[in-house]
Amino acid sequence: MAIKAWGFEGSGSTPPTPQVPYDSVAVKIPAKIEAEKYDYPGTGRGGDVASYSDSEKANQGDAEFRMDGGVDIVLGGTGMAIGYTASGEWLEYTVDVPEDGDYAIKASASTGMENGASFCFLADGKAIGDTVKVEQTGDDWSVYKEFDGGKAKLTKGEHVIRLVITGDNVNVDWFSLGEVKTDAIKAGLKYAASSSKVYRVYNVGGKLLGTVDMTGKKANAALLDAGFTKGVYMLKSVDGRKTFMTSVAR
Repeated sequence: MAIKAWGFEGSGSTPPTPQVPYDSVAVKIPAKIEAEKYDYPGTGRGGDVASYSDSEKANQGDAEFRMDGGVDIVLGGTGMAIGYTASGEWLEYTVDVPEDGDYAIKASASTGMENGASFCFLADGKAIGDTVKVEQTGDDWSVYKEFDGGKAKLTKGEHVIRLVITGDNVNVDWFSLGEVKTDAIKAGLKYAASSSKVYRVYNVGGKLLGTVDMTGKKANAALLDAGFTKGVYMLKSVDGRKTFMTSVAR
C-alpha cells in the first residue's frame, strides 16, 4: 500500500490528508523522474503526512520553483535539480508499478566535493538497489553525470519511493526506474555566462565572507589566490545571474 499511515487529528473529527503525487497521479514506471517533482506534502497532524525532510527551513535554491517549502531547488542539469543537500534529508515520490519485477535504477547527479557524495532509495521504507556513490564530477556543481543504482525488486501496485541523501553536498537532477532511453534525455541546459567575473563568497551557513575575481581562473584557484582556506563555499555573481557551490582543498 503506497499511502503512508495517517490517523485522526486533534479531537478525532478531522482526518489529515495524505501526500499527493506531483502531477496528482502516481508516476507509471518505467519512467524518468525529475528530482524537484517530489510529492506534495499532506496536511494536518496525527499522521505521517510529510513528503520531504530538509535540515533547514530556508530555501537556498536559485530556480525560484516550489518556493513554499524548504527544499533547495537549483538551476542546472536538464533544467532544475535538488541542491544544497545534507545527509539525512529525503524526498518522496509515488509511483505505479505495472508488474512484479526487477527495475534498473539510474540517476543524474553532481558534486564538487573531492571525497564525493552519495544517496540511496527506499520503497515503502525498505532499501532498494545500491547506494549511489557520486564521485567528484567537476570543480563545482555544474557538471552532471549519470550513475548506476543497481536494481529495485518491486511488486505490482503503488509504492512510495524515498530518495535519501547519505553524503553531504550532492545535487540530484533526475532518477529513473526501469529501462528508459537515457540517451534521449537532453544534455544539461547551457545558461548564458555572467558578464561579471566577480563573485560574492558565502559559507555554507549563508554568511558573506568577501568577494573573489574569477577572471581567467577556475573557482578553486581564484579562492586560494584570494586567501580562502580549505572548505565548501557558495559563490554568487555580483550581477545575480549565477550561483554555485565549490570546494577548496589545499
